[in-house]
Amino acid sequence: MYSMKESLRECKAKVHIVVGEKESSVMKKSAKLLQKQITGSTRQELPGLYHGEFSINHGKEYTETLITFVREESL
Repeated sequence: MYSMKESLRECKAKVHIVVGEKESSVMKKSAKLLQKQITGSTRQELPGLYHGEFSINHGKEYTETLITFVREESL
């Protein structure tokens, strides 16, 4: 059970939310709510993946995604 604080709307960090297509509907709903709450955030749904699978089973692609995200932030 998680409840978001209203102060999350004040977040100034660049946030990218990643969720697997095969995650539970609760997780997908949470990802959408987080994106809505954090101004300017982005959300990506990865086809065919379950919870945590991106970082655990696809380490190279996960790392490349993180590097790209960080580089875009510094531009």
